[in-house]
Amino acid sequence: MIDYVLVDSSFKEHINKCRSFPRADVGSDHQLVLCNIQMAIGHAMKSNCMKPKRYNLEKLKDPMEQKTYEEEVTRRLLTENQNVQAHQKIRLAVCGAADDLLSNNITTKKPWIGADTMKLVEERGKVKRLKHQSPEKEELYRDLCRKVKKSARRDKRRWLEDSGRVL
Repeated sequence: MIDYVLVDSSFKEHINKCRSFPRADVGSDHQLVLCNIQMAIGHAMKSNCMKPKRYNLEKLKDPMEQKTYEEEVTRRLLTENQNVQAHQKIRLAVCGAADDLLSNNITTKKPWIGADTMKLVEERGKVKRLKHQSPEKEELYRDLCRKVKKSARRDKRRWLEDSGRVL
């Protein structure tokens, strides 16, 4: 019998050596196959990490928002748990204030997409996960896709008219 080691093509370069042991007694007509794989652990763990949280730093350009943020960080530094180390205390205060005051609303790369279209996109995303459960949900998903396209076209047309550009 010829035995193989099946590896995804993305891991192909990590295989160092592959050999068989025909005399190994494994109680079968197959041969024992050994494969040495060398892989960096950091690379494997990277895909499981959470994305870093993004904050809307444009809000800090406004002097009132900046002052509010500074006051919130100061208040949190004074009221945080005293048993926590200094660097953790600072991190908790800064991140907590940023979570409350600088939370990033859903932004788009396209400046013409409006809030109502973004709500439709969110709703479509929720339905997409459930569309395989029933034909009704699949039809609802297709309907939401049509609505998103129609709304995005309408938003772009309005944006072009408001900015004085014509296609």
